[in-house]
Amino acid sequence: MLYVKLAGSMKGSRWREHGVITYLDMTKYHCYIDTPYKIPTWLKLFTKPVEADWTLFVITPRDTEALTFLTISPQTIFVAHDFDFVDDVIPDNPKSNNLLFFTPKQKLILNAVGKQVRRAGGKYFPDIKTAVGFLKAQVED
Repeated sequence: MLYVKLAGSMKGSRWREHGVITYLDMTKYHCYIDTPYKIPTWLKLFTKPVEADWTLFVITPRDTEALTFLTISPQTIFVAHDFDFVDDVIPDNPKSNNLLFFTPKQKLILNAVGKQVRRAGGKYFPDIKTAVGFLKAQVED
């Protein structure tokens, strides 16, 4: 079993449930969160303090303040996911105007952070899908 701490953007961001948990076989992964924010009810199932094999730290435009909680280590997977939804409703049309995006300045800063994570031996991916693919490969090896 691979233990993955899900860290990063909260404040209503749905990347955990829509971007990670739905794509991982939960018989092979134990995902949990460790955050200073209030935890949504559905995530309380995943809050068990264990030593993580990986910390998946995802930043979205909805909550860039979470970056202040980033701890860089060789077990860090950093993702600056380029978009998030304005509200909790995910539109049927992904090209909807209901999306938030990083500004060019935020992208430059997050890219610099990603490079720093790589220099420390961690992983830096451009999106959640690529990071989940990496985690799946860890279990299949």
